[in-house]
Amino acid sequence: MKKVLALVLALLMLFSLAACAGGNKNTGQSNTGGNNEGKKPETLKIRLAHDYQPGSANYDGMEEYKKRVEERSNGTIIIDLYSKGELSGSNSQTTFKLLQSGDIDMAIVPPPNTDAWQLYYLPFFFRNQDVALDASEGKGGQMMLSLLRGSNNVEGLCFLPIAMRAMTNSKRPIETPADIKGLNFRVLDVPAMVAFMKAFGASAVPTSMAELYMSLQNGTVDGQENPLDTILSRALYEVQDYLSITDHLWSFSVFAANGKFWDSLTDEQRTLLKECATEISRYVKELAPKVDEAAYDKLVNEYGMKVNKLTDEQWLEFQKIAKSVWKEMEPTIGSDILSAYMADLGLTWD
Repeated sequence: MKKVLALVLALLMLFSLAACAGGNKNTGQSNTGGNNEGKKPETLKIRLAHDYQPGSANYDGMEEYKKRVEERSNGTIIIDLYSKGELSGSNSQTTFKLLQSGDIDMAIVPPPNTDAWQLYYLPFFFRNQDVALDASEGKGGQMMLSLLRGSNNVEGLCFLPIAMRAMTNSKRPIETPADIKGLNFRVLDVPAMVAFMKAFGASAVPTSMAELYMSLQNGTVDGQENPLDTILSRALYEVQDYLSITDHLWSFSVFAANGKFWDSLTDEQRTLLKECATEISRYVKELAPKVDEAAYDKLVNEYGMKVNKLTDEQWLEFQKIAKSVWKEMEPTIGSDILSAYMADLGLTWD
């Protein structure tokens, strides 16, 4: 009898151990996904490039973007950041081409110089940055971002404001439209910009940013136009005497991703990258005016550039001539898009 009882007890212990083992196995599958127990999530590495220099709002913005994405993804997304034109030779159009081709995954790029985007290169179209931002953050701006995908294989994420642009030259202050006439002016290689200089009687000389300083120094060009922080970071004050606050063009960038790369991401990854991009847009908006003011102070008070600022009345005189450029570019932009923006801004052809 004792032998039978001992046998029963032994069998009960075996069944109990088997049940425990089975329970532990099920718990492990629930927590780790079965065969993936102990396996780390794959790390996504993103190549992000831009052409901005330290001290600029967009440079700081991308440093912050990298930090936020990596922290919130718990290290499952790593951003390899290429700054200061490292991959493009400081040529923003080259950066755009690298993004289109997929040689880089994400980038800060200028607005494309084709079709509807010529609108953002129209001179004296936006009076100030607030007006430009309001127009760009609405339906019109979102429509423009969506156009990037169809024609450029680029997924537009957000606008990154910089500042209104100013003119510098080595000859004279620019106070009236006649003051531009006869100057050789470096501009972006963009149809609307070339038409801008032609309308005002200047010679447009498309030149890369990498060649700009030398071109100004040796007199190949007399002047150029850029945001104040670019004038400062590129030390253009060393080869230019006159600084004119013309506010002729709104300078901004587009933060974007390669279309094929974007489609390859999971919904969770896209959501995180998009959310952080929207936050960085706001971050840059707060930082940009401070950067602009600091640059102005250094250029004028520390480096002694001779400065003038257009009054509202003077600015409108420039705008009258600039409207001929708007009309010239209308077929390229599309009359529907141009008319919609003009209506939002309260602009007329008169």
